[in-house]
Amino acid sequence: MEQSSGKFKDLLPRIAYAILGITIVVFSFLHPISAHLLFLLITIGIWFETLSLLITEAKHKYILFLIGCIPPLFITANVLNVLTIDFSSIVGLITVAFISMWLLSAKHKEKAFITLLVFVVLNVALYNWFTISTEQWNPQSWVFWLVLVWINDTFAYFTGRLFGRHKIAPEVSPGKTVEGLIGGFFFTVLASAIYAFVSPVPHLDKPSDYIIAATIVSIAGPAGDLFESAIKRYVGVKDSGKLLGPHGGLFDRMDAWLFVSACVNLV
Repeated sequence: MEQSSGKFKDLLPRIAYAILGITIVVFSFLHPISAHLLFLLITIGIWFETLSLLITEAKHKYILFLIGCIPPLFITANVLNVLTIDFSSIVGLITVAFISMWLLSAKHKEKAFITLLVFVVLNVALYNWFTISTEQWNPQSWVFWLVLVWINDTFAYFTGRLFGRHKIAPEVSPGKTVEGLIGGFFFTVLASAIYAFVSPVPHLDKPSDYIIAATIVSIAGPAGDLFESAIKRYVGVKDSGKLLGPHGGLFDRMDAWLFVSACVNLV
């Protein structure tokens, strides 16, 4: 009875944080400025969590954080028409920030490589998400990708628990199985097909686009999850942060979204 009660106590905060997170996302999607600012904050939050995991020297961590915030701020300012800057200039900013961070963290080569990889993926993901809605504000495109990521993660988990026998990377993520990936892919394709008939997405024109989108989610999503799990194993922590209470950090919740976002323009 006491054990059951303990689990129930842990469940309530998880539900409360989940409801709060969903509410913030829903209300932010009511206007383009709030939606873009939300993604900017998520990007900066993941960047800070990554540095907190990998960079031990406080001085270097905060210098790297400030340098790494420059490209996302310019990308957001550009898409909101606060500051007009062409894409080549943004690439230049990212390159300069990349080199600066490498010089500051080069003595820890493995950590520097991981940090810089996250930095590049974050900026590509942010830029891709913004370009989906640059021409005409329509949150439906964003919702489509978020729903697919959620469906893939959910059904991969349940099919893996029910039928999983062959583990993908037991040392990194013991719960990930081949059967789970197949189940996640099947239900993601199904959900994408339903979307195509019931509520077509503006930036997807052909039926094959929906299959490609489901494939991207089914590959990039688990890859992001494994990548983030590998980072946590490498530094020996359970969660990337504590911002989301029992759900861990932003990186914990958004790892699949991050890698999928970096690939959305492949469709």
